[in-house]
Amino acid sequence: MYNILISGYYGFDNIGDESILRTLVTSLRERIPDCSLTVLSHDPAATREKYGVEAVERMSPLAIARAVRRCDMLISGGGSLLQDVTSSKSLHYYLAIIRFAQLLGKKVFIYSQGIGPIEKDADRRATARALRRADGIVVVDKEKCIGCKYCMMACPYGVRSWSPSEHVVEKCTLCGQLTSVGEEPKCVAACCASARFYGDLDDPNSDASKALAAAGADSVHRLKDVGNGPQTAYILSAKYAEWKEEVK
Repeated sequence: MYNILISGYYGFDNIGDESILRTLVTSLRERIPDCSLTVLSHDPAATREKYGVEAVERMSPLAIARAVRRCDMLISGGGSLLQDVTSSKSLHYYLAIIRFAQLLGKKVFIYSQGIGPIEKDADRRATARALRRADGIVVVDKEKCIGCKYCMMACPYGVRSWSPSEHVVEKCTLCGQLTSVGEEPKCVAACCASARFYGDLDDPNSDASKALAAAGADSVHRLKDVGNGPQTAYILSAKYAEWKEEVK
């Protein structure tokens, strides 16, 4: 039996959040028939009755700790949980659950979340640290994409593209199928000029960190943070060209 814990804004009778939960529960049961699902809920009794899952009180530290210890995987989402416009308290509630699961070596997946707005620098750093260690990455489900292109319009960095042959939106996943088993993304491995680097920026001994340190702070540039903590860095010396940032 595979135990999955679901953390989100559930049990408040919010139609949008409850729809997300129903879709998630249905999908998990189809893909993992022998899974056991537990939901952190404001109204555990109602959540049990509606979805046929286990449910525990979402504001009980003891109940949360027990549920996290018992689970094999934590799914955090969906909705706009990771934002500090409502309050930093809400953001750190969800981050604390994610960090506790990571501390215990549990798998952590971020599901259907719109990250941000995150206005405080400390909140952005805390969110980035937690998300960098997540085991799941958001990808486009080509079977469900209807080709509306709304995600392309919403992306502040313009990094989603349209596939005319498949009639779906695509995005780079940093070759998650390779990096998950310790290999480099294809673009890094294939670059004949060794101009691309991949690695953990929190690890000073990673290839990426060493490259940035060697370039110097004045030559390292990042895209504007609009609340989702972009982690790609660019090396460009002013003596070669001027760095121009374009964010919608």
